[in-house]
Amino acid sequence: LVALVWFAVIAVAARAREVAVPTPLWLAGSTTALAFAALWLIPSKWTNLFGALAGVGPAFLALLLVMAVPLVRQVLQGAKLPIGALVAAAASFVVAIALGWHGPNQWAYAWLEGVHRPELPPAVKNIALDRPLLWALVVVVAGLVGGAGARRARLIGRGDVRLGALRAVPVVVLISLVGTTVYTVGTFGAAAAQAAPRESIWAQGLADPTGAQCGAAGVVRVLDPSTASTLGIARGLPAPAAPIGFVPGAGFYEGDRPQGPAGDEVWGSLDFRNGRGANGEMTTGWYTLPSVLVDGAATTVLAAGTLTDGNRLTAIYGRSSGASVAPVGEEPLTDTDTEPSWRTFTLQPPAGADVVRLEAVDTTSMVDGWLAFSAPAVQRPVVLSEYLPAAAPVALAWPLAFAYPCQRQPTMVDGITEAPEYAVLWGDGPLSGFADGTWVPFRGGAFAHVRRTQSVQQLSVLRGVDPHIQVYAFRTPLARRAYTVTETTRTVFGASTGTGTGPATQR
Repeated sequence: LVALVWFAVIAVAARAREVAVPTPLWLAGSTTALAFAALWLIPSKWTNLFGALAGVGPAFLALLLVMAVPLVRQVLQGAKLPIGALVAAAASFVVAIALGWHGPNQWAYAWLEGVHRPELPPAVKNIALDRPLLWALVVVVAGLVGGAGARRARLIGRGDVRLGALRAVPVVVLISLVGTTVYTVGTFGAAAAQAAPRESIWAQGLADPTGAQCGAAGVVRVLDPSTASTLGIARGLPAPAAPIGFVPGAGFYEGDRPQGPAGDEVWGSLDFRNGRGANGEMTTGWYTLPSVLVDGAATTVLAAGTLTDGNRLTAIYGRSSGASVAPVGEEPLTDTDTEPSWRTFTLQPPAGADVVRLEAVDTTSMVDGWLAFSAPAVQRPVVLSEYLPAAAPVALAWPLAFAYPCQRQPTMVDGITEAPEYAVLWGDGPLSGFADGTWVPFRGGAFAHVRRTQSVQQLSVLRGVDPHIQVYAFRTPLARRAYTVTETTRTVFGASTGTGTGPATQR
């Protein structure tokens, strides 16, 4: 933008002095200016559209840095460069350079674990590179060197001290541009060499450049509900009281039944007569916790519905001794969602606990105020590339889609969107991956129908990768592609300004 201002100044001065602006510079500069003008008319998301300038913008900037000083020399026609113009040019670029370096090393939708100074502006040896005085000093030094060179050239009949100093401006701009490039590539290159984060584009680009290991899907691990094993009931311990309001094997939407063996032992409080929770409470029996869990396996509980606003689901831990249990802690299993979709909670038993039971309370009478949960089960980890069938349609969130080259995305043919069987999304909370526009009904999202037509289960992603990665499995008893597509045409009337008829004039 600063370069465009000075291009305009030079172009006007050149026209006044009847000096021809080189055609490549004129075309690149005017095109860049028109591109910014076009973006200005667009109502939103300029930053998402700046990439449209990636072709012409750098070409314009490079041409201006090379041609500006010779063109100024022609415009001056032997006169001295005004000192005010020299100071203004240097100061304007110093401000732009400092502002550019002030941007933090922060990249949207990327977990920057292992990247040098993530979320912070660049610095070298704790010297911040966004200080205007620092860059002003660089300009002064470069200007003195350029001026000295021009003075020496003047002794042999050519050169101008101020023009020599002006050459320092494009030189310093070039130093800054090279510096930002080296810093960006260097920080991500160092992180890639350390394989951090393992599933990132830069780490996998170095470790698996051909995508033979399926990129991020080859390192991300999830707990597999299909191989889960429910914990056994501890023998000889007191039996729980009969549940009130909670129904075994029911109490949730039948079409949204949890997946895997853990879903065989579930309870819910949904009252189908009014779509509300049946107020009540229940306590499960004591389950024996596994003494050892290896390779990332974990004890999990599946839950759906509303787990807050008066509803509670709590894991109670104890240590058994004969026919009694001494409490050693408890863990609330909660989130802020109110969806019938199933979420996976990973239990964190305290030291000394060898049994666990679940306590559920439903005191919420609002619509969707029910809750449902499964018995605790051990789920074992599996690499995502092995968990996702090769031929299965997998919906990928656009911020991370490039990292999953092996996944086949759902097709959209004849106006019909293929229903995905799985999804790998990006979000910062339970079920938050569905906040993307492609999953939102009022935005006409391509996958907005999935949560209404299939059971949804959010899997647990093991730590060590981007915590924003979310994996979902969908199921439906309906056959896939069990339809016949027929094509017909019909003519519909539209608005006519000439006759005053049509929808545009209807009330």
